[in-house]
Amino acid sequence: MTTLRFLAAFAVLLVAGCSTVTEYKPPAVGKQGEIMVVTDSVTWNGPVGDALRETVGREMLTFPQPTPAFTLRLESLSEFSLDGLRRQHSVIFAAPYTDDSETAQFIRVRLDSAGVQALERGGRGIITRPDLWMRGQLVVYATAPTDSALAQQIRNEGDDLRASFNRLARERLTEDMFDKARQVEIEAGLLDEHGFAVGIQHDYVRAIDTTFVNDQGTRGQFIRYRRFAGQDSWRDFFVYYEEDPRLTRLAPDAVRTLRNDLTQRFIRGTFPESYITIEERDPVGRPVEADTVDLGGRFAIETRGTWRLTGDIMGGPFVSYAFFDEDTGRFYLIDGMIFGPRYTPAEKREFLRQMEAIAYTFRTSDEGLEVVAEPES
Repeated sequence: MTTLRFLAAFAVLLVAGCSTVTEYKPPAVGKQGEIMVVTDSVTWNGPVGDALRETVGREMLTFPQPTPAFTLRLESLSEFSLDGLRRQHSVIFAAPYTDDSETAQFIRVRLDSAGVQALERGGRGIITRPDLWMRGQLVVYATAPTDSALAQQIRNEGDDLRASFNRLARERLTEDMFDKARQVEIEAGLLDEHGFAVGIQHDYVRAIDTTFVNDQGTRGQFIRYRRFAGQDSWRDFFVYYEEDPRLTRLAPDAVRTLRNDLTQRFIRGTFPESYITIEERDPVGRPVEADTVDLGGRFAIETRGTWRLTGDIMGGPFVSYAFFDEDTGRFYLIDGMIFGPRYTPAEKREFLRQMEAIAYTFRTSDEGLEVVAEPES
């Protein structure tokens, strides 16, 4: 096929992908946590590739080993590769539109003269296309007049791009985790007994469900579920709530203090006086990171870091969400952590993303039993 016919085929695919006619789209495929980056090797090994690795695939220090937020996989563009790329869930086409590479020619096909002029004036060159060819897919076109200009655009919008890919990954995980083999009866019991529920996968078991007087002298409820994946691997989450919340709970330092109090009380090791606590001895190499997020329409503080078992050598990553639910007048802390020394960093990243997905299924009695899917962006 000549280059002209090849580009014409690209144009037809783009028009079809951008059609407003509602049509059935099969689900996208691909390895969880992986993003295909379609570009040439020169661009990949230059400032554009560096910018993508530093933003979308940035190293997360809240894991025991160096772990990228996403695994970026280089793919070249050809007639052979296009069909497979169209089926992938996460794809970035990146090249300066002034290049003569296949990727640059592909991007130019979708740019009219007005678009080129806008880019030449410094306009936005990062274009996102959800569900372009498949359902549950995010395709990104990234271009600019030069490598350096494109790298700067990626750095400017890298956090938002990473958040978009993370939201897609979480939505795909939620569908995969809870479409089948879900313990609906346990979720219904949580709604009946406690007024809230989260998604419970088929192999989680309840470890603790207890009421106690918390550190502030009021009643608190601690509920813990565990999933064992072998003798030395597990996933674990707990939900804590109290009926008499104080706004001082919604501060990063207060969340860390509360988590340590709860794990010291309820999550102990096999050795005497050993318990799980947040690793805070190396704030540079093992930081504890806090941010604000929207958790199903609720303002929440997200905390990420690593945990350790005092008096032992066990440790792993965790993620927690602290929020106040206005309808019920409760403060909640949802926390997920994993232990998997025999797994790769990328596998542990996806296990922790499962903990994140569980937290995002949180709903109260008014919202019902069904897992609430995140709205499309």
